[in-house]
Amino acid sequence: MSYSVTVLAPHLVQYHAPIYRALSASVRVRLNVLYQDTTGAVGRRDDSMGADIHWNASLLDGYQHTFLKNWSPTKGAGAFFGRVNPGIVPRMLFGSSDAVLLQGYQSFTNIAAFMALVPRSTKVLFRGEATLKEQFGIHEHIKRAMLKAVFALSDVVFYSVPANEEYFLHYGCPKHKLYPLPCAVDNDFFRQQRIAHSNSRDETRDHLGFSKTTTVLLLVGRMAPYKGHSQLLQAAAHATANGSDLGIIFPGDGPLRSELEDEATSLLGNRAKFVGFQSPETLSRYYVASDVLTICSNYDPSPKVLNEALNFELPLIVSDCVGQIGDSARHQDNAIVFPTGDVGKLEDAVTQLASDEGLRRRMGARSLALADQYSLKADVDCFLNALDSVIAL
Repeated sequence: MSYSVTVLAPHLVQYHAPIYRALSASVRVRLNVLYQDTTGAVGRRDDSMGADIHWNASLLDGYQHTFLKNWSPTKGAGAFFGRVNPGIVPRMLFGSSDAVLLQGYQSFTNIAAFMALVPRSTKVLFRGEATLKEQFGIHEHIKRAMLKAVFALSDVVFYSVPANEEYFLHYGCPKHKLYPLPCAVDNDFFRQQRIAHSNSRDETRDHLGFSKTTTVLLLVGRMAPYKGHSQLLQAAAHATANGSDLGIIFPGDGPLRSELEDEATSLLGNRAKFVGFQSPETLSRYYVASDVLTICSNYDPSPKVLNEALNFELPLIVSDCVGQIGDSARHQDNAIVFPTGDVGKLEDAVTQLASDEGLRRRMGARSLALADQYSLKADVDCFLNALDSVIAL
């Protein structure tokens, strides 16, 4: 059985476009993505990243899409009224889709879509990737009330990682409405990139000033407080003082870059390299040149760089707030998990992997093996399973 599916998306997202292409390639899905604004369609300035963002590949190829007119004066800002698309109402009221996928609920347009679907028999699919964190007061009460309404109006609630499922259950989602939709990236693309850059490892390391025997740590992401760059610098400095030969590559940009560069120079001299924002193609060179992926965030529901790193056969060091723990990041299997914010435990993990090349290889091999379980094909299969469950039966 085939299905007509409409996706309501806030804007173009690098990691979502491959999923839309994979769904559109299925003979069982007729997909149309409605974008609430044009953010990401062309090069743009990301002030929070402190960089101009340009993608080498189009995020619009391979699937049907439409841009809705956004009447908001703030044009896509994070506020509730940042996306106001009145055109969504007739599309929901009079559309012919079998199902509509709504991503999030914290905008005027998403709420309007939910309400317009109430009198329809169209199946409502909901997706969000939040995980639990401490929250108190009026915001917690509003969230609980909003999610209660979302769950009541949805036929399917997709979760991407175990911590995401725990979040939905915590806020009262009925168990029978929960369906997995794994956190995944385009594994084929990144494996092709690994092959393309396979001969560049020594060249890249030499260019950065790292020897063949240096253990190179990679931390990818926005240079903001929650990402934990400073924690890694401190842990690496302690480990280096105790004899470890370490280097760090920091792809990304953001408000803390200048401050972090000063801290890195003070703690590690020239052992930390800041290489700026990277496209997926250029970032792949740094995956190939690295020995360990590190994620030191104090809140990170589903960092896709973790899934990317699996395809480059990298072992992982991740804080225990990362949503993929127990899923694609398994402690003492392909990852070492440390308590969030504990620089001492982070140092122990860095030292352990830096001192044992055999362990790095074994854990890296497990990463590559796990990658196949979190693929676009798995996403398509799970998506169709959910549709079969609520429509076909």
